[in-house]
Amino acid sequence: ILLYVPVTLLALADLTTSQISGELVHRYWGWTYEIPASALSFLTSSTIFTLGILTVFFCVRYYLNQTERLARKRAAFVALGFSVPFVSSMANEAILYSSLAWRVPEFEVFLFCTLGLGVIAYAIRRYQLLDIDPAFAADKIVSTISEGLFIVSPECTLVYANDAALEMLGFSHEEIVGRACPMFSSHDEMVGLCALEADQAGIKEAETTMKTRDGRVIPVSMSHSILRGRRDRVDGCLFVIRDISRRKQAETELMEQQTELAARNEALSTLYDISSAFSQETDLNKLLTQALDMITGLDLFDVQRKGGIFLVEGRSLRLFTHLGHDKEFFAAHENLGIDNDCLCGLAARTGEIIISTNSSEDSRHGIRYKGMKPHGHIVLPVKAGNAVVGVLYLYLPVDKTPDSGKVRLLAAISNQMGSAVKRAMLFEETRALSQHDSLTGLANRNLMKETLRKTFARSCRNDVPCSVIMLDLDYFKDFNDTWGHVAGDGVLTDVSRIMLEETRDMDTVTRFGGEEFLIVLPDTDEDEAVEAAERIRRQIESTEFRLLGHATAHITISGGSASFDPGVTHEDILIHRADNALYKAKRLGRNRIERWTGGRGPDDDRPVSLSPQQPHDLEPET
Repeated sequence: ILLYVPVTLLALADLTTSQISGELVHRYWGWTYEIPASALSFLTSSTIFTLGILTVFFCVRYYLNQTERLARKRAAFVALGFSVPFVSSMANEAILYSSLAWRVPEFEVFLFCTLGLGVIAYAIRRYQLLDIDPAFAADKIVSTISEGLFIVSPECTLVYANDAALEMLGFSHEEIVGRACPMFSSHDEMVGLCALEADQAGIKEAETTMKTRDGRVIPVSMSHSILRGRRDRVDGCLFVIRDISRRKQAETELMEQQTELAARNEALSTLYDISSAFSQETDLNKLLTQALDMITGLDLFDVQRKGGIFLVEGRSLRLFTHLGHDKEFFAAHENLGIDNDCLCGLAARTGEIIISTNSSEDSRHGIRYKGMKPHGHIVLPVKAGNAVVGVLYLYLPVDKTPDSGKVRLLAAISNQMGSAVKRAMLFEETRALSQHDSLTGLANRNLMKETLRKTFARSCRNDVPCSVIMLDLDYFKDFNDTWGHVAGDGVLTDVSRIMLEETRDMDTVTRFGGEEFLIVLPDTDEDEAVEAAERIRRQIESTEFRLLGHATAHITISGGSASFDPGVTHEDILIHRADNALYKAKRLGRNRIERWTGGRGPDDDRPVSLSPQQPHDLEPET
């Protein structure tokens, strides 16, 4: 636009007027063109001057932008060839428009133009400006391509590498071109990679790695195309190499994010499942056993199938549930307290998570026992609010540090466990209060009925014995009237304690009402029931009960027993029979035990005296 358009316009104007080229006149020095002083001639001269300046400027800038020695020489000759005629023409124009009396012949300008053209012609011949050099042309075409370009000969020699390829691998042109290709070790390897089926396109792409000059291995995407000559002969192969390090890094980061997201989803799912299990279970034993089994059974936490849960009871730790321990472990952890030199005690005292990678080298692991193998630990306090209610300890492989994210998840689970433990304890306490007498702590009638129903059903199903004992304190109304109800409550509490001491754990001692007690004895026949009742009676008779101040008192008890036989069709019949036997003991003088030995009907009450005391008159008793 800057060069050709103005020149074309000037050429067209020169065909129609003589004010541009001037008129041919004869002067004393010879024939010449004189340009009249007009606006058109001034515009023409200014335009020619501007075009000349721009041409020289572009030539000089092109010269300065060249970095190779040969290219700079070519650019210098081109700039010189354009500058010589331009400078001479401008000098001539200046002389023509000056007020000097003498004139420079016009042929001098043509001489300078001829000289400039000669310079360009020499450059064309010397530096082959117009020759087509494939290697030079290819270098110019691909020099700005960001992908690396390699041309490999059939002999596996690197023929060409562009600047991007050299920069990618860190080699110089002299270090790599003309030498064995670093990508292949043999011609067969290259041909095997580049072999194409007849019906396939001539380009393939694959991902591989390449080694740089400094020893780094970078991932690359490599496209290759076979270069064929005459008769379909393989003359080499063109490779386009792209550095995909950033893409691989992005893919790696994406995979890590996906893995992390999957781990988080798994953690959330695990936390949800465990939380659901915690929220649905109110039995403390089932709750902690299930929690330990779930945590040690998940591959997510990378812990061994071994561990346990301690419950904090004051300053003591009670092993409530465990997994994978032997008798040596239990012997070493008897009477364990939070002040002991052990990891669980430390976690209970501080409320902090304790991680130990090797029990043999950790001084905090103070408990040692026979057969203990080196192991790691993660110990988590089980908290309900700010209070530590238990300790969860898990086993790790030796010298393995758990992942921080998994430790946080375990901490969240232990906190949920703490809330569930507190809730289960409150439920157990509430259930105990609802099933036990508030004064004596014995089972109440509701719990007794449920226990007797199950015991009776088992006896009917398996034909095994069971018995009940009905007991009543003698003259207890007179005792209350004499000593007061506060003293009476104390005696009831002491009597209840004696009954619990004289019965088995499987027996159920019930405060039936007021000063009456009922004991349910599974797997107990008639003689064993009477023996148990007599043992309780004798113990109460021989006990000196302390009252308010320094006063003491003695009290006796009467009782009746009844045992299961095939004629009993309902558990209430056993209570009725034991009550009849108790009434008979009262009527025969108290402080005695009677067994029910009547017929098989519930209304037959013919008890037989078992106690050595002589009967006396039955006094009216409210």
